[in-house]
Amino acid sequence: MKNIIELSKEDFISNNILRKVSKIVEHDDPQITQDILELIQAFESSLISVGLSAPQIGIFKRIIVVNIKKDQNPDHIVMINPEIIQITGSKKIMKETCLSLPNFRGPVQRKDKVRVKYLGMEGNVKIEDYTGFMSRVIQHEIDHLLGVLYVDRMNSLSLLESVN
Repeated sequence: MKNIIELSKEDFISNNILRKVSKIVEHDDPQITQDILELIQAFESSLISVGLSAPQIGIFKRIIVVNIKKDQNPDHIVMINPEIIQITGSKKIMKETCLSLPNFRGPVQRKDKVRVKYLGMEGNVKIEDYTGFMSRVIQHEIDHLLGVLYVDRMNSLSLLESVN
């Protein structure tokens, strides 16, 4: 099983491996099933995770897994090549965390409605709307695929706080 990449505060903020833009998954990728299984295993290994992107385990392909209620619902949403096609709703500031920067959090403003186009596990195209916390988690994970970290969306790095 692959481990989640955990970085120091300095490495997380500076130019690091998680700044790499992930590649689009090709329809004939022979490794895709194994990549997804490894992503799900890593996701399930963390009790606090609600979302995880493939780059966070060293797989630089556009794949995310999300489940904001995994303690109640064993069905994870796997998105291959997710693309935000619309962001609407009201702007909300919430403190975000990241499994790749454990023990820190910071305020991030995001809109609370998102429409996402992606491939499901079966290879079918889906377009789904998400709101609230689910919308935030999906935006956070898609950011990872683009090499964007939540600290990049904060007004000031001085607002990053330790949760130890």
